Amino acid sequence: MNRLAKGAIATAAGGALLLGGAGTFALWNDALDHSVDQSITAGQLRFAETDPVDGGWYLDAAGSTALPDTFTMVPGDTVYFVGAVNLLAQGDNLSATLGMDPGSIVVSPDADAGADDLGITAEFLNGGEIEVRTGAGVLPHAFVLEVTWDAGTDLGLQGQNATLALQNVTFTLQQTA
Repeated sequence: MNRLAKGAIATAAGGALLLGGAGTFALWNDALDHSVDQSITAGQLRFAETDPVDGGWYLDAAGSTALPDTFTMVPGDTVYFVGAVNLLAQGDNLSATLGMDPGSIVVSPDADAGADDLGITAEFLNGGEIEVRTGAGVLPHAFVLEVTWDAGTDLGLQGQNATLALQNVTFTLQQTA
């Protein structure tokens, strides 16, 4: 037998011995159970169920001139909802944004035209930003919602004699990073 053949046989025999002869291969491993006397509790962020929104509609952002029942909105007008919403917020380093669903402003009787079609926008003057301190519970969050009918929108006759239903505005709450 030549040296090359003897070397190959020796290598194969050594490999078989290292593998345990039966084709098994074992790696070291271990586990350790460790108990810490602490727990982490999840916080919460939602609208409080009792009286969630309080406020009213005004002709100015300061809330000093109430929107009269006889007010007829036309393109170029701006009205404001000055109010507060109650939030149930608990958590460290918790921040959120209060928003409003523009689709909740209903235009009737013109079912084909929504608030977007008529150039009506709504936004919070303070951006709707909310910061929660440690251990907070029910928080009243004051806000000013501005609803503007853009005079620059070419409407033709669309939107005339329509009614903007502002009494059922849908508010949203979204945690931010």
